[in-house]
Amino acid sequence: MTPPCAWFHSVPQIVEGVIIKEKPDGVLVSMGGQTALNCGVELHNAGIFEKHNVRVLGTQIPVIMATEDRDVFAQKLREINENLAQSICASNMEEALAAAEKDLRGWKEVEYEVVRDNRDNCITVCNMENFDPLGVHTGDSIVIAPSQTLSNREYFQLRRTALKVMLLVMVLMVMVVRHLGVVGECNIQYALNPDSEEYCIIEVNARLSRSSALASKATGYPLAYVAAKLALGIDLVSIRNSVTKSTTACFEPALDYCVVKMPRWDLKKFAKVSTNLGSAMTSVGEVMSIGRTFEEAIQKAVRMVNPDLDGLEGKWDNDSTVSENDQLKIPTDSRLYAVMAALEEGRTVDDVHNLTRIDRFFLSKLKNIATMKKVAMSTGTLEGFGRQGLLALKTSGFSDRQIARYTSTSEHQVDTLAAEFPASTNYLYMTYGGNEHDIEKEEMVRLSSIVCIDRANLLTNDESPVLKRGILSTNTEDGIHTTII
Repeated sequence: MTPPCAWFHSVPQIVEGVIIKEKPDGVLVSMGGQTALNCGVELHNAGIFEKHNVRVLGTQIPVIMATEDRDVFAQKLREINENLAQSICASNMEEALAAAEKDLRGWKEVEYEVVRDNRDNCITVCNMENFDPLGVHTGDSIVIAPSQTLSNREYFQLRRTALKVMLLVMVLMVMVVRHLGVVGECNIQYALNPDSEEYCIIEVNARLSRSSALASKATGYPLAYVAAKLALGIDLVSIRNSVTKSTTACFEPALDYCVVKMPRWDLKKFAKVSTNLGSAMTSVGEVMSIGRTFEEAIQKAVRMVNPDLDGLEGKWDNDSTVSENDQLKIPTDSRLYAVMAALEEGRTVDDVHNLTRIDRFFLSKLKNIATMKKVAMSTGTLEGFGRQGLLALKTSGFSDRQIARYTSTSEHQVDTLAAEFPASTNYLYMTYGGNEHDIEKEEMVRLSSIVCIDRANLLTNDESPVLKRGILSTNTEDGIHTTII
């Protein structure tokens, strides 16, 4: 029988009313974002939980308060030889100049999603990297999973720190409760100097966050489900892996694909509203795309976030009074297209990097897209391009409509285990970057919503897009529910 579900505003008065009526044994405050945390802290400070004998499950309120208080948490981090990014209030020019010397803008922004249970099992579920350098809110930045520009040394250095911070949260839990509390899921954000291995911690969220949802979708690891189980005292080894149905949830996903999260803005709908991006989030939604390469994934994302676009192509904002260099330098909701315009016009990766501070790796990938567009347009016809040329375009995410315009003329496994273990629940995505289908032809017949058009019969069966198996679907008596990305 399905338990009752109520939808109310998360304000203390209403929540207390629900508590009085439903008489719950416990509450989870770490599942509803910042609003739920604030409400939980108010209820705790007002003594409402204690008054009604309601136990806070998972991350305890004092721990939440400690991680949200920068001064308190900074002191705790120093105790484990880690540093929190400094925040300085300036009241005069001298103090402002001193603060500016410690400006971290231009550093890489990297995130790790970490899970820990009551038996001290700790794993990193996913690490992600922002396309934009530090200075743009994560919710307003393109995010790539897994990280693409970290060296092996940098990756494991930040991973070790994430596990140390998770242990610190665990220690704080033990300090405020007599039993060994369950931490569950934690999000840790870093600033990483692109010219060295220097780093600092920007923020720690001892709760499910927007990044947690992205990490869960990108890897197939059910973070919310696992965190809820951990809050009840169940350890990771006892939780079944929902992907393999045979192993445990105590594993770190390995991805053999690239995921791109791209925000969507509606800023131009409002007059006199700045389109500049900064530390305050302004996006109203986001899309997630999957591909075998960054080029393929970002072109898919562009088409999803704006269906009027055929793919990623350069465009200057000619209605703006801002110069082209400033369109590159100043982060806005359309800077990506200005970057592409600059690369299509022949500017070097270094030139664009010096203006944008976007990592050269990502810029080189965008340069690949610009170069392939130029070659396609110079070729002029599909026949002149040939099978291999067309296949190269498709594996880089170019749509049929793009290729048709350029030539004057029409699926890989999302496997959270990177094929290390068999997966029994999947969704699919389509790519030209694979060699074979991940499902049998009999299964493909059931997926009647999937239509692959072989334009101009230029691709052989071996060069057509392949269907690849994924995660996050549900099994039914009729077969597999699928989502095509």
